[in-house]
Amino acid sequence: MLLTQDLERDFVEVSMLYGVDTEVVATTFLLLFMCVIFLLSLQHFFGAIGLYRIAKREGLSHSWLAWFPLGNFISLTRLVEKQVYKPLRNKFTLFFILFLLLSFFFSIYIPFLLYSFLAVLIYAFYFIAERYSERVNLHLALAVVTFGLSIPFQLFRFRNREMINEQE
Repeated sequence: MLLTQDLERDFVEVSMLYGVDTEVVATTFLLLFMCVIFLLSLQHFFGAIGLYRIAKREGLSHSWLAWFPLGNFISLTRLVEKQVYKPLRNKFTLFFILFLLLSFFFSIYIPFLLYSFLAVLIYAFYFIAERYSERVNLHLALAVVTFGLSIPFQLFRFRNREMINEQE
């Protein structure tokens, strides 16, 4: 109790010193947090619709996994399982899960591991873009520049398109 009173007193003193109203700051952070949650939910929703429709059209079993936050990564990698580099064929989903786990547990110690997961995700997206778009480089550049945040919206755009390039 005494500690919280001290912290509150210090916070009020600092806010008075700099002329910052604590309620305004708290409200601003709450609104910002709510906007971020809304945008991430919107991103997931559009990505799930797009990936589900693509997976269903291509006959992927368990296409419903696209609706779950980690299941959509599994669906994406299973869609390109037979197109990736030959030594990774039929093992790409396992490879992706390995990078996902490595980046989750060890990115604190080795920061570039977070980007390796992103690189594998963009590599998988490349094959989807190659199948459904004539402007593969544009879609890939957009995915790289936005650190993968545009991928769900691009998948949503691909959902009703016919395949341009059939998979091998």
